[in-house]
Order: sequence, then structure tokens, then C-alpha cells
Amino acid sequence: MSGVTPNINVTGNEAQFNEKVTFLKDIEIKGTLLIPDQELILSKLTVPLISGAPELTISGETTFLDKVNFQDSLSFPLLEIRDRLDVGVGGTVLTANSFLNPGKVGIGTTLPTELLDVFGKAKILDLELRNLLVTGISTFKDDVEFHGDSGVTSIRFDSSVNNLEFLNGSKATFGLNDAGDSFDLAIYHDGDHSIIQDSGTGNLIMMSSLLSINNPNNTENIARFIEDGAVELYHDNIKKFETTGIGVSILGDVIVPDVGIRTSRVGLGTLTPADQTSIINLNESDNGPLRLDINGGALAVRNIYDRFGSAGINNYYLRRDELGIRWAAVPPGAGLQGILLQNEGEDVPVGLAQTFTTLNFVQANSLGLGTDTLVATAQNPTNPTGLATIFTNDLWGYDGTGANASIYRMTNVGIGTTQPNEDFQVGINTQSAVITGFGSVGIGTEKPTHDLEVVDGTLLNNLRVTGLSTFVGITTQESTLFTNQLSSSGISTFYNPTDSSQGEPTQGAVQIKGGLGVVKNLNVGAKLEVDDDTQLNQKLNVENEATFQHNVIINADNREFLIQNNASTTKFSVDTDNGNTDIKGTLNVDGDTTLNQTLDVDGATTLNNTLDVDGATTLNNTLDVDGKTTFNNVTDATSPTSSSSVQIDGGVGIVKSLFVGLNFDVDGDSTLDKLTVDELATFNANIDANAMLDVQGISTFTGITTQKSTLFANQLSVVGFSTFIGITTQQSTLFTNQSSAVGVATFKNTIDVDADIKDQNDDTGTSVAASLSADITNATYNSTTGVMVLTIANHGFVNGDSIKIPDGTISFSCTYKGSTISQLYPRSKDPNSGKWLVISNKTTNTFEVNVGDGGLSAGVAHSFVSATGGVIHSSGQYIKEDYRLASVGTGVSWRPSGVQTKRTIWVSKSGSDSNSGLLEGDSKATIGGAAAVAVETDTIKVRPGVYEENNPIGLRTDVSVTGEDLRLCIIKPKNKDKDVFHVRRGCLIENLNFGGSNVGVGYDGSACVAFPTPAGSESAVSGYTAPGPANEGPSGRWRSPYVRNCTNFMTSSIGMKIDGNNADGAFTGINSVGADLKSMVCDSFTQYNENGIGVSLTNNGYAQLVSIFTINTDIAIYASTGAQCDLTNSNSSFGNFGLVAVGLGLTQYTGIVSNTNTAGELIGNTNPEQQDTVVAVGVTDADNNVRRAFDGQALYFKINTNNYPDVNATGNSNIDADGRITAPLERLSSVKLRNVDLSGFSPIDPPSVLIIDADDNTLEPKGPQGIVAEATGTVSPAGVLTEINVVAQGRNYLAGQNLVVDIEGDRTLADAIMEPIYFTVDTATNPTPSPAGISTITFNEFIPYELFPDDPFALQRISRILTSSHSFEYVGTGTDINIATPLQGAIPIKANEVVAKDGAQIPFTSTDQKGNFDIGEGLQINQTTSTISGRDFSRSIQAEVTPLILALR
Repeated sequence: MSGVTPNINVTGNEAQFNEKVTFLKDIEIKGTLLIPDQELILSKLTVPLISGAPELTISGETTFLDKVNFQDSLSFPLLEIRDRLDVGVGGTVLTANSFLNPGKVGIGTTLPTELLDVFGKAKILDLELRNLLVTGISTFKDDVEFHGDSGVTSIRFDSSVNNLEFLNGSKATFGLNDAGDSFDLAIYHDGDHSIIQDSGTGNLIMMSSLLSINNPNNTENIARFIEDGAVELYHDNIKKFETTGIGVSILGDVIVPDVGIRTSRVGLGTLTPADQTSIINLNESDNGPLRLDINGGALAVRNIYDRFGSAGINNYYLRRDELGIRWAAVPPGAGLQGILLQNEGEDVPVGLAQTFTTLNFVQANSLGLGTDTLVATAQNPTNPTGLATIFTNDLWGYDGTGANASIYRMTNVGIGTTQPNEDFQVGINTQSAVITGFGSVGIGTEKPTHDLEVVDGTLLNNLRVTGLSTFVGITTQESTLFTNQLSSSGISTFYNPTDSSQGEPTQGAVQIKGGLGVVKNLNVGAKLEVDDDTQLNQKLNVENEATFQHNVIINADNREFLIQNNASTTKFSVDTDNGNTDIKGTLNVDGDTTLNQTLDVDGATTLNNTLDVDGATTLNNTLDVDGKTTFNNVTDATSPTSSSSVQIDGGVGIVKSLFVGLNFDVDGDSTLDKLTVDELATFNANIDANAMLDVQGISTFTGITTQKSTLFANQLSVVGFSTFIGITTQQSTLFTNQSSAVGVATFKNTIDVDADIKDQNDDTGTSVAASLSADITNATYNSTTGVMVLTIANHGFVNGDSIKIPDGTISFSCTYKGSTISQLYPRSKDPNSGKWLVISNKTTNTFEVNVGDGGLSAGVAHSFVSATGGVIHSSGQYIKEDYRLASVGTGVSWRPSGVQTKRTIWVSKSGSDSNSGLLEGDSKATIGGAAAVAVETDTIKVRPGVYEENNPIGLRTDVSVTGEDLRLCIIKPKNKDKDVFHVRRGCLIENLNFGGSNVGVGYDGSACVAFPTPAGSESAVSGYTAPGPANEGPSGRWRSPYVRNCTNFMTSSIGMKIDGNNADGAFTGINSVGADLKSMVCDSFTQYNENGIGVSLTNNGYAQLVSIFTINTDIAIYASTGAQCDLTNSNSSFGNFGLVAVGLGLTQYTGIVSNTNTAGELIGNTNPEQQDTVVAVGVTDADNNVRRAFDGQALYFKINTNNYPDVNATGNSNIDADGRITAPLERLSSVKLRNVDLSGFSPIDPPSVLIIDADDNTLEPKGPQGIVAEATGTVSPAGVLTEINVVAQGRNYLAGQNLVVDIEGDRTLADAIMEPIYFTVDTATNPTPSPAGISTITFNEFIPYELFPDDPFALQRISRILTSSHSFEYVGTGTDINIATPLQGAIPIKANEVVAKDGAQIPFTSTDQKGNFDIGEGLQINQTTSTISGRDFSRSIQAEVTPLILALR
């Protein structure tokens, strides 16, 4: 039997099947199914296998060739598996539970002796045991985990690295005590620290012939303990301490600093140095602290140095003075004569004192610079002669001898003031200086040639000069000057603003008791008042109005009084000889005028009152009559030329009404603006009404009617064509075949229109019927230009028609990113989906439409595959649906339906910039067009689409731009090197996608959002085009522009450009204190702008940034020139740099160091010991407003190097003529290896590295209290110098020092990178109003040198990025995403994550791509190794471990 058996019933005898049998239905077996010694092959066995509860007995061999599923449990009294049993993974799939059925399970044995008996090796992927008893050797080849009671892994064996790992809190314990409740020794890590805890009663012993404590990488020694040898301690892998057979060796300086308030001491031969009980009369408060206590002798093989560093010379002895111990010349008790000489409490000469037998007092010339009137010197400082010279100086210099010697002073001189601001300043308020007698006084010169000669500027309150005075240069006089004769060869300025009262010649800024001779022009800015007669010998020119309050008399013969215009044309003249008067213009006479002679009038004459003329009057020109004119002649007129009461040969213009008592006869055409006829009016010809035509009754016009102005009609029937050009009012029925109303038409009753109504644009508002064209047979698409050419045979379209392509009509194929695919277009997400497109360049069978470019796939070739229909066509115009008449501007026009909004302006791809934008269906076509009409508080709503904008687009204050979809509202700027939006106070930009033309097109320097620039090539060209900067407005409060939920795909662009120079807090023109915020706010801005900048802040700009995500940027966030920002929850992925801050901003406030300390005491200089607080005076801004320094500012003190003996400023270009530094002191930032051969060094003995001044080969910095910078080299095992590590930055190098890096004598391998030293403000007290600006400033750093009164400083704003929760991913891998990922082997650069230099700051917390957590640059937690490292952490560990090592010793 072969084939398919549909239904077989076996009820009686046995049935045999000799061939293959297939059962399509269930098999029901009432008895037992026996298959003796036969093979039963089941291709698929589904449970339940057997219905009911019979047993399945298999006595022979059973083979399962495929998967067997058992839904219910299986129970086998004996299950033998000879080869392999696969039980899968992911849970317990095989259970042998002896608790339910007592027995034993054997694997590899038929006679198990235990519950589970495994004979041989067992490989178990997941094993969970309650109790495990192992009597032999057990081997675990994979990871093993040990769980505590809570089920959490405590100890793990990691087979991949062959490590036994104790997790945090898990202890390796040793030595269980007798009670069993504690251990003597435990080793563990508590999450923060690694701990070895010894709680036993014995010692903790480490036994080794060589015990070494090294760094985590095993590259540096920290401590070494050698059997039968030394104990060695290291600093930065350099041995500093070693025990020897006779004591210890210290390789370097021994520094014993004070600890807290306790004075540290060193004792030799004593355990209690400086013990008060053993040292009698120890007075440390007066004599200074005792640092070294020697109980025994001291041997000095070479020299002993005194407090000046002098080692003395032969036969000198140590002598103590009030300042300490120094070498002196005369030995005690030698009997030699002589005295010691001191100058201001210090021995003479400085450095090595001498004794003297002779004192010589000599007067010396101080050259005008003296401040010390008595100076003691040694004749020969290096070779004692016994002669001392005492110089007596005064404070003035002199030139010459005797009574003719001129004296001078080279510093500021004050008389009546203690703080002169000029070379010579006299008096305050009413005080004055009087110079009388003979001789010359020079100020600023050694050789005065006059009684008083001042070379530079001098501020004088009162100057009284009794003789001739000559002022050669510019003279500035702010108060009273008394002089008999004054001669000034230069410009003299009198700043006293006092005006002179009327009639008071003795008042004013300059009072001259005698005459005043002025050789050249005299310019008077205000009134010129002369009390007596004034004689002018030349012309008097008056350029403005002249008022004469008394008679004007011209007393001369043969002269004329003339009035001329600018062209010197005489318009009015009076002859003084005969009184003839000539007037060249109109003469207006308001009152009575009597003329006794002839009146000839050539021009216009205006008479404002009655003119009675008894005889004939001939007027050859205009007659203006203001009063009533009566013509008494009653002759009637029958024609224009007949005799009449008034006959006028020319035209007549009548401004007001004309009343005609009888007939009104007009021979020519008449034009009437309005004609009102109370009686019957008969018109025998056409009516041409330019004004109102008011018809009260029924009017019928049977011909063509033209109405150019107002028509009032109760009932108007027009049989022919009617045109109403003016205002038409129709109060009842209008019957007309065709009417055209050009003006305003008002219909107060029913209008029945059977045809179209045209608006002011001749638009009927109707829809042109759309129809489906024939099928598309071919299509081409340029993805760069967006032009599509469609082929439809004999389409019959014309240019200007509209078509709509139904979605999915056309199939194109393209190859994008290596894959060739076919897609149907348009897609519903495409900007042209459902849109009407205008036809151009049509031929018989083809035409063009623009469907938009390909976006990110622009430039990719598209090939036509097929088309499934035609296009929807509309003749001549777009389809209009539900359009309605609406009042717009001066008339009505057809507009889309919808409610007009007042605060929303719509933008869509189907709009037009000629639309109002106030309806969604009447939208603008561009954002620039909408921004041109948007006013404060308006919102520009952008529908999905790609918008090519003429940028920059300017926005007015408080205007918002909102896209309806982040991904589909795409902005493409036409001007690729210009900003996109210029925003002002209160603007909002949200839900927009800034999309570039295609990948690789650069938008260098273009910012998505920026402040408006000043007028120029960068200013806005669309929207609101007024130039910047933006200001805070009349409220005086700045509201930050807001960017929210945007994306930037423009290559090389800047996401947000926050330039403080383009935002101004001075709306009123005055820098109002507190209104100088120049900020933007951003929330959620994703930027995939390759090689661009995410956010750029410059020139004191400020921003608050949340969720800024940058990908492949050159710099993620950049701040310079005093700009600052707060950055939270943001990310920087790939690219070159993460956060970069550079330098400081411009000077905000200035001030000087006060001559008082915090206690108000007068001081000569500050104390550098622990100095972080300075009293400042005159802290003001550029407008001289008193200001308080604040956190976020920094400064350097422009100290005078002449005040510091240890400063070597010779030849330094950063020191001005007075000795003050003009640039900050510096310290070593890093050492950069050059791109040269760096091989040939020993990794065991790294080369020495020195920072040296190449000008004089010195190590010491040339600034005050300098500390030498130190660096060490790192050499690879191959002997290549790979890195220079800065061990100590040093301090107080002068800017401009010629520093080089000396590596074993070679200065061509590396360069020293220096950075300026600034002191940053922590707090400052409120400044006092008077004296102006006294404030105590506390700094975050100590100032390690003295400051002197009047040392100036300038407070500048720090460039700072304050960030928290920032994520760095593969920063430093470059700006090309195709090669910047780890899949391409890119390696991140840790140093590029945060870069702050030249005084800038970046406080931060961050994680990197490995999850490592950084708190600034001082602390890093490595997630992989669970280790803590970092500069600050290492210093802390060193401070904790060093005492422990010493204690172990």
C-alpha cells in the first residue's frame, strides 16, 4: 500500500502495512502499540503524545532524529544516555530530585554512590549547589562566582584575565579567633579605599629580601626596602631619602614647614628642641623663632653665611644688629679704633659691613628725585679705607651755582595738596600759589628760561602772575588766572564754566580789567554783550536771526540799506540820499496805506482790506482781495463777450460756492464733482460725472453709463454697459447686464449676481476645473536643482498652468551610500506631496516643474523606472477652493477661508510673500517675508517644507519663529557665508532644521542664530533689516533670545554665535549699571555640523545652555574674550575639541592698591605672607561709576619692578619707562616636543630637563619671589623621548623672557609653553562712595610678593565654561564621521576634551566613552579598573602615605 491513507479503521484483526504510510489525522489506539524489533521513525512528534493515561513502553532502541518537545514532566526510573544529552541553556532543563523520588544519578557510571555521581570530567555551564563536597581536585575552566546570602556576587573568578576578584566590601580574611566571631587579618576595598586591616595581637610582618612599593603601572618606584641594605623613598621616581650604615642620606632639600600655629624645629643631639626648661631666657616673640637646636658642637668646613648671604672675609667676625647677624670688620677686643655705620638701620656697606674712623658730610644733587635727605656710604664698598661719606640731599635738583642756580623737581609737586595728579598742582578749593621775586622756576625741566617754566601739563586752581607771562604750549586753566600781561604762543584753554551775567563785565571765566586786543578771529560760543558803543571797521556778517531792540540808524551819505539773498541779489533797498525804496517781491499791507504819489506794481499785490477806486483801474498782474468785493453795475450778460457787470477775459477759479440767481449757461464742457438738482433735470447728451450724481427718483440709462464718483439711486436700471469708477450707493434694486465698480460700492439691499464678481485684482475667486492628464511615459529629475521634466504625449498644457502629481505615481531608482534602491514618488513626507506646481519650458510632449532638491541626497543621480498614471492639471492658475471676498488694504480681494489672526503669521510652501500671512491659506512663502511684517509678540508659524531663505533674516524684538515639525521644517540659507537668523531681546527660535545643501558644502562662519551685526555686509537682508546691536529696550531689562528643540546640519557652521559686541545694554546711550547682560538661552540643540562650532561665545557674551549635543564639530563649545556660559546635561561626540576657553575679556573696572591695610592702618607695602586679601581704592568702570569686583573676574598687578631688588628687568620689552610690567607674570604650562629625532636616550636613566633663560643661562625667574619650573622626561623602552612632564610650574617669570628647554644640553628638541598668572576674585566688599571705591578684595590664590600703594590693576572678565554632567565620546578623533569612529581605528585624545588657557577657566564634571568620571582635572574615577587617580588625588595620597612609610621604617 502506498500513498496517502485518508481514513482507516482497524477494529478486528491485525493490520499490516508493507509500504510507507502517512496518517493525516489523529491515531487512536485502544490497546498497546507494539513495534518489536522494528524501527519507528517519527518526523515530528507533538505532545501530548498519548491521550488518556496509558504507558509508552519502548523495548528496543529508539532514535529521535529531530527535536523532541515534552510539555509535561518525564519520569524515568532508569535513563541511560550513552553518547550525548543536550539540555540547552537558560534555566533548569534537567532535574534529578532525590527528595521526590529517593535515588541516585550517575553520569559516566552505572553504579552511582551519591545523589549525583560524576565519573570523569564534567562541563557545566551554569551550576547552582546547596552544598558541595569535593574530595579530590576540582577544575573550573570558566568564570566562577561566589554569592552571599543576598544573592549578590561577592567574589568572582574571571577566567578571561585569570583574576580572582573581590568586589567592594568583600574581604579576604585570615586567622579566625577562638570564639569564631572575628579574624586577625582582612584585606578588602570598601568602595573608596583599599584596606589591609590587622586586628590580631601579634605583628603584621611582610617578609621579603626586596620589598618595593611602585605606582599602578609599575613604571615608577615609590619606596624600596632591601634586606641587609637601605630603605629608599622616591619622589616622582627620583630617590630622595636613603638609610645607610651610619645614618640616613637625603638627596635634595630638607624642608621643615610650620604645622598650623606650631613652629617646626630641628634638633641635633636632643629629643626636645627649643625646650623652654633647658634653654633659659628663650624669647622667640622678640628674637624670632628658634629653628635649629644643637646639643653639641657644630663643624663648618667652608663658610657661614649671614643674613645678606655674605660669607665674610678674612679677620671679619659675626656681629648681631637689630635685624640679625652679619659679618663685621673689627674683631672684638682687638683695641682698634673705629665705629660701625648704619643707614636706615642697616650696616654700611650692604652685604659686608666695615668700621670707619672718618665721617665726611657731602652735599649731593638729588637731580630732583630725592626722597632720602641723608645717605651714608662707604668710600670703597669692597676694600675698607676707614672713610665714610655722608651725603645730604634735599628733595629738589639744581642747575648752576650760587644765587643764580635754578631748582627743579622730576616728580609731581603739590602745594596745598598731598596727592598731586600733575607735575605741579597748587591748592584745593580757594588756596592759591604766588610766585614773586627773582630767579627762574622750572617744572619738568632742568634749565628754565623764564621765571616759571612748565614743560608738561600743569593743573592750577588759582594762578596770579604780576609780570609778563608767556605760555608757549597748550594751556589749560580750570580756575582763576590773575596777570597784568599774558602772552600765549600755543593754545590756551580756560575750563571754568562760569558764565557772565547780563550787564556784569566783572563776572565770567576770564576777566580782563583792561583792554583786549585780538589779532585774528574771535569766536564767541554764546551771547556777545557790549555795554558801550561798538565800532566795526569792516563788514558785519550775521548768519542767523538778528534782533534790534532799539532804533536802527544809518548815518551816512551816498549809502544804501540793502537786503540780499544768498546769491547777492538785492531784494530791498533804501537810498540814504533820497529815501528811494525798491522792493523786488510782494508787499502785503494789512492796515491803511496812504500813497501820495504814483504806485507802480510789477508783481503780485495782496490787499487784506477795502480798496476804493473811483476811477479806472488797470491791473497787469494778480489781485488778491481778503475782504468783500462789490460790483454795483447791474448789466446782465448774454454771452461771454457781451457787456456785463463783470467781464473777465481769462479763467475764473472759485474756491467756495457759486450762486447764480438766474440762468446758468455754459457753452463748453462742464466738469462737476457733485451736481444736485432739486427739480427736473434734462440731459440731452452723455452725462460725464466726475463727482457725485445723486438721483432721488427712478432713473433709467439706456446707453453706456460712466460713473466716476458717488452715485445715489433708489432704483437704477441700466440696459447697456455701466462702469462705476467712484463711490456707488445703491439703496434698492440694481438691474444691469454688466457692471464694473472701480471705487467703493455700497448695496443696502439684495444683489443677485448670475455671473462672476471681480475683485480689485480682476480675480473672480473661482476655481478652474482640474482634470487628470494622460499617463506619464518618462521623467528626469535633477536632485541638485530640484527640476523634474515630465513627458506626456500631446499634453496641451501651457506655461503658467498648474499640475499636481499624485503620491506614488513615479518610480525612480538611485544609488545612495553604495546601495541601489527604487522608490515611488512623491512620498507623503516629500515637500511637494499634494502641492500644486507651476509649469514652465513646455514643449509638445514635455514640460518642467520644480519639486525641490534631494536634501542630503542632493547630487545623486535618479533614473526613471516607470509611472502609473498622469498628473492632475489646472489651466492658467492654481486651484482655488472655498475662496471668499475679504477687505484688504484699499479694496476687496478673493482670499481663502479661515479666521484671520492678529498674532500669527503663516508660512507654507504653497504661499506667496504678497499674501497677508494672517490666514493659513493666505500664507507667506518665506520666513523672511513673514519677518518683514512681524511685530512684537507675533509668532511666525512655519508649515513643513524646505525653505530657501535670503539670509540673514532679521527679527524684531519679541518675535517667535516656530516650526510645526522638527524634521520637516528645513531652512536652507542662500548666502552660505552669512548668518541665518539675527535675533533680538525676547525672540524665540524652535522646531527648525537648519539643513545644508548637501554633505560637503561649507557654511564657513555662518551661524544658525546670532545677534544682529552693525550696518555692513553682515547685516540682515530680509525680514527686519535694521542693523544691530540689539539692546535691552526702554524697560532696561534684557530678555534672552531663546533657541529650543532645533537641529543643525550645515557643515562648518556655528550653531549659536553669541557675540557680546552685537548686544548692547545701553538703550538710552548710557551704560546703565546692571543692565549689561548680553545673553542667549538654549534647550535641546543637536548639531551635526562637521568641522563647525556648536556654540561660540565672545566679547563678554553669556549663555545658559541645556542639552547641547554636538557631533564631529571642530569645537563643541568655545568661549573667549570674557564670554561665559553655564552648560548642563550635554554631549560632545567625535570632532577635534570638546570645551575650549581662551583668555580674558577687555577691562571692565580699574583701580589701585590702597595705602592702608584691612585694619585701616597706613602701610608702605603689603605683607606677602599668606596674602590673599588686598585693599583697593578707586574701583570704577569706564563711566567712572563705583563698582564692586565679583567672582568671574581676574587681574594682574602692574607692579613696579624698581621696588623688588631680585627683579632683573634689563632689556625686557614688557616693562614700561617707569619700570612697571605691562603684561602678567608667567609660569610653565607645558613642554612641547618638536618634530625632530628624539631617540638615543636611556629608559633607565631619563635625561635631565631644565627651563633656562637663554639670554644669561640662568634658571631663576626674573620676576619677584620667583620659583624655578621643573620638568622630567619620559623615555620609551626603545630609547625614544616620548613626553616631557611638568613637575612644578614655577612662578613669576617675566613676560618675554627668552626661555628654552635644555635636555641634556640640547636646546633644539622642545619648546616651553608659558601661561599668564592671573589672580581670580573670590569675594569683595561693597566699595565706599567717598573716597571713591575703597573695597577689600579676596582672591582664590595667594599673591607671593609685596604690593605697594598706587600699584594699578585692571579687572577683566574671565572666559569661563561652567559645566556639569557633560559626556565626552571619542573627542579628538576628527570631524569626518567616516573615519572618526572606533570601528575605523580612531583614537580619542583625552587632552582635547577640556582646553582652558591664558587665564580662562572650565570647572566641569564629565564622563567619557568608557564611563570614567572626571571632577575637573584633579580627580578621575576609572569605571573599568575601579581606581581613582588625578593630580589632586595623587597629592592627597602622597600626603597620607608618606607618614605611614616613615612610620614603617
